[in-house]
Formats: sequence, structure tokens, C-alpha cells
Amino acid sequence: MVFYNNIQLRSREYKIIIERKSNYVYNIFGDFMNKKFKAVILDGYTENPGDLSWDCIGNLTDLTVYDRTPEDLVIERAMDADILIVNKVKLTEEIIAQLPNLKFVGTLATGFNQIDGVALRKRNIPLSNIPSYSTNAVAQMVFAYILESVNRVSEYTDSVKSGDWANCKDFCYWNMPL
Repeated sequence: MVFYNNIQLRSREYKIIIERKSNYVYNIFGDFMNKKFKAVILDGYTENPGDLSWDCIGNLTDLTVYDRTPEDLVIERAMDADILIVNKVKLTEEIIAQLPNLKFVGTLATGFNQIDGVALRKRNIPLSNIPSYSTNAVAQMVFAYILESVNRVSEYTDSVKSGDWANCKDFCYWNMPL
């Protein structure tokens, strides 16, 4: 569940977005403490090859998006980040230790095995993933496998490509019982 809210702090109004899962707040973006958070996405191309907009984050933060980040540039690009968002970029304890401003890490995937969660926990930095990422695609793939198993389309395709249908004496060709 996502909440959009304005809060009053030190006589100034701030816009924030709080994303909740159950009773645990795990994602906060916003203009806070008289500055915008600096957000850095280190490998945005994997999630957005150019057909989507990062404006939902960019409107609330000072956002920098890199399509891909090689290992030797991770620290340089993430050095000033308050919010760091990755997909396949590895965040080790050594890297995390060199990011003094880091307040939040998010991964654009369901898994977060590429991120040292223990190192983040030591610094009380929240880590978030996308738990429902690819849910529809996974369901679609399950049905594709069911249909493949029942209809054996790949076997038929391979048989036709190898010339079995062209060499068949009958008009109709089956390589298995219907």
C-alpha cells in the first residue's frame, strides 16, 4: 500500500511517499530536512530500457540514473547517495562502508542476494525489494509449460524442421498420437 502525504516539520511542509507492507514501513521518499534526498539508480536499464519514466522518483528526489555501472565505478557513482537503487550491481560490506550518506537501499527485483543485508543492518539502513515483481509473467510461463507438456509443440517443431513432414507420404502429419 502506498500513502502520499504532506507533513509539517519546523514550520515547513514536506511531501513524502510512504510505501507500507503490513505494519512495516519499508520505503520512504521525499523532500525532507530542507533538502531533497539524492537518489541513484546504478543499473536502471535492466528495469527500464527507455520505455518507462523515472519521474515518480525523480519528482521527489535529486535523481541520477545510470543504465549500467561497472564494478569499479560503483563507489564513485553512489558516494553521495541517500537512496541507492540497484538490480544486479553487487553491494558488498566494503562498498557499503564507503557510502557515508546512505539511508535506504532498494533492489529492482525480488531477490537481494547481491546486497550485503547484514552490513546494511549494522548501520540501520533499510533494504527493500519488489516482492510482486514478475507475478503475471511467472503465471504466464507456468501455463506455457503446461501447454508444452500436453501438446509437445517443441517436439513437433523439431520434427517438422528436420524434414519429417515434408517427407511424409500422407497429407496430414503427426509424430505422436493425438
